[in-house]
Amino acid sequence: MPTGVVVSGEMRPGMKLAFSNNTSAEVKSIEMHHMPREEAKPGDCIGFNLDLSAKELSRGMVVGDADNNPPKVCKSFVAQVIVLDHPANIHKG
Repeated sequence: MPTGVVVSGEMRPGMKLAFSNNTSAEVKSIEMHHMPREEAKPGDCIGFNLDLSAKELSRGMVVGDADNNPPKVCKSFVAQVIVLDHPANIHKG
């Protein structure tokens, strides 16, 4: 059973998911603290059953709705990082 945190959007049983390795699967069920759930919302830490072998997934993969802007692999991206209350100097490198 893969586990993770819902960052945005929602997940429901029956939903088709797309993974960052170009694999897709359907959500069979969702659990939160070993209790079944009908949906998962942002901030929920969940486990979900798929019609996919665990060997096809690996730690750190990103998953999204296959029908609505699925995740894609990219070579680079631009980000703004804000560090609050760090005890040491942060510098390039």
